[in-house]
Amino acid sequence: MKISEDSFFKECKKFEDIEKALFQKIKNLRDSVKGDKVYDDNKIDKESFHITIFLKSDLIAYSRLYQSSDYEVSLQRFSVAEKYRNIGISKILMDFILLKAKKNFNKSSLILTSRLKTKEFYEKYDFEVYDIRRENSLDRFYMRRDF
Repeated sequence: MKISEDSFFKECKKFEDIEKALFQKIKNLRDSVKGDKVYDDNKIDKESFHITIFLKSDLIAYSRLYQSSDYEVSLQRFSVAEKYRNIGISKILMDFILLKAKKNFNKSSLILTSRLKTKEFYEKYDFEVYDIRRENSLDRFYMRRDF
């Protein structure tokens, strides 16, 4: 499946600007691709920028940016709907995340956690491992990218 990038509708919104129906779609997508990292979603959602990508009316990708400290922004919940994987949606989502992160948090580092199977993807975007921890019997890579 090949889809041109101009077929997508991309948004970055604060929590208070998200309609209930959209937020339910976000939660459904996150739950369908949920990893093993546990977040306090109730608190973090309210303080985050939420990034969405739609194809027509379908939410196909999502992530959020959370200011976790004065100098760090955490990229969390990177999610692509299963039927839209391996066709370049992750790249489109990451490019949009970096654009919005730089615009909204210019003096911060962008941090994330990754499993081994996604580590190489983030390295393509200049994320570097600064810590490795064993969590739930899996290595988790803590990664950072400075602006």
